[in-house]
Amino acid sequence: MSNEIKNTAITAAGYLYQNRQGLKRLCDWLDAPTRYARVKFE
Repeated sequence: MSNEIKNTAITAAGYLYQNRQGLKRLCDWLDAPTRYARVKFE
């Protein structure tokens, strides 16, 4: 059994983190619309 972490697992974890951060920011923006002038995602 290998103890190596696959590159695809690292990439998927990064995408999941980015998606969660974006969702958190959108929820924050919906809670207080005047807090941000603009929200941009890449």
